[in-house]
Amino acid sequence: MATARNTRPAPAPRKPQPARPAGKSAAPAARRRANTRLIYDIVGIALIAIGLILLATLIWPPSEAGGENVFGEALARGLRLVVGSGAWVFPAVLVVTGFMLAVGKSRSWDNIGGIVGGYLVFLAWWQLWTGPSVPVVRWSDQFTPDAVSAYGGVIGAFLSFCLRTAVGTIGAHIVLAALSIVAFLWITDIPLPALYGPIERLIGTGMQNGGRVVADGARSARERAAERRAARAAMVGCHGDDRPPRGAARSPPAVHATDAGAGGRRGAGGTRGPGVLPGRAEGR
Repeated sequence: MATARNTRPAPAPRKPQPARPAGKSAAPAARRRANTRLIYDIVGIALIAIGLILLATLIWPPSEAGGENVFGEALARGLRLVVGSGAWVFPAVLVVTGFMLAVGKSRSWDNIGGIVGGYLVFLAWWQLWTGPSVPVVRWSDQFTPDAVSAYGGVIGAFLSFCLRTAVGTIGAHIVLAALSIVAFLWITDIPLPALYGPIERLIGTGMQNGGRVVADGARSARERAAERRAARAAMVGCHGDDRPPRGAARSPPAVHATDAGAGGRRGAGGTRGPGVLPGRAEGR
């Protein structure tokens, strides 16, 4: 006996799917932000805010009974011990670094390293200039609170102590001067010849102007001397006919008639006139 078969319709063929490009997963692609520097902007704004808070804390310290600004007060006290008087410069370092990151002047941390290096040079130099003159052999006295809090702090005292031990006090100043120039070149990203070019042109311009001033002064002096000689020659020419030539005998002064008559009358009265010898008057 024949059995009926369940006949089902055949499924329709599936449409071919487009081939996926190689290297792409089936997950949807993440949305990319238009601002690719968001991390720099956030860090820059945060540094500026911290610098302003620290500066406000240093200028207007909160009262102990108020219990306000715990973060700023703790940061200020720690900086006074670690960097000493450099705590007043640290807010500027934070603000400048944050500004450079926020406005896109520095897309890496290279310039921040230059700023930090320059700040460390400042601490060591400030400790050398203003810190107490403690002998190197008494190394434990270098790091007392009284010796560091009002000067370069623990960091400045440590760096100055290492430099004084290695190259002496004068050598430490030379090393710090060289490191200051290196930090400046690092921050500004300017080659040294490019920095020396304007200075060389300024020096050359100053020397040219100085030489021109000296030449003009010498020329004016020569002209004034020539004018004086010409005026003197003109005065000599005006009075030259009245003067006898050099080497010629001068004639005696002329005697006027009135003088001669007066002399004769004085001679007749018993008084000899001028120019009459006694012997000749008696002979006549």
